Amino acid sequence: MLRLKVLLLILGEQILRLLIIKEVLSRLPIYIVIKRMKGQMDTLGFSADWKYEYKTMNPDYHRKVQLSLVKMYDKKLIYRGKYPVFWCPKCASAVAKAELDDVQKETGFYYLKFTAEGKDIIIATTRPELLPACVAVLYHPDDERYNWLDEKKVITPLGKEVQAIADKDIDKEFGTGAVMVCTFGDKMDVIWALRYKLPIVEAIDDRGKMKNSGEFDGLKIKDARKKIIEKLKSEGKVVKEDIYREGDGVYSRSSSSGFSF
Repeated sequence: MLRLKVLLLILGEQILRLLIIKEVLSRLPIYIVIKRMKGQMDTLGFSADWKYEYKTMNPDYHRKVQLSLVKMYDKKLIYRGKYPVFWCPKCASAVAKAELDDVQKETGFYYLKFTAEGKDIIIATTRPELLPACVAVLYHPDDERYNWLDEKKVITPLGKEVQAIADKDIDKEFGTGAVMVCTFGDKMDVIWALRYKLPIVEAIDDRGKMKNSGEFDGLKIKDARKKIIEKLKSEGKVVKEDIYREGDGVYSRSSSSGFSF
């Protein structure tokens, strides 16, 4: 019995030693990088006082950040709200804009039929998969082609009713001069949604699959784009299709397109 206890004790010490070695080795690359960064900062003439150094991956730092947020929330210095972020569907993680590479890609530019009071309104888009999240149609107030839309409702190609709004930021010369606002396709969609207090519709989940889109739910973005265009073509709602070259934000770590969420 005594021999068994001694063996278990030795085995336990060996396992503990291996776990410690594993933990040290897992952190070693981080500390090597940190040491190199500090050396570079010293070389550049930074006058940092290293006794105040802290590491953002340490649990104690996490605790301080969380505690600070809780205290500020209790004092009503911060609030929680819904806002879009750059999101990587492969990593299921928020992405900083600095981590996105601007890659020029060719994509389809589709001219689609919207309607209002029985009249067709042609709107060009590279993102037909965002039609389920369309919440408004905008036009420039000085554009005589669309002045008759004032305070009227517009029907999207998928049958959804949205409000027509005149907005001075619309470029009359781009596309057809009318724009669909979706939540969210780009920065201007965010600005317009906040400016006019438009509803937020999440049409893409955090894994890059469609939601709140009826028959297209569960499809990946590229598959949904293809299916939606096929449906609209069969219904005669695609007037024209061009090829358009635009910058696409690609996440450098996963090579996936970052999208607003």
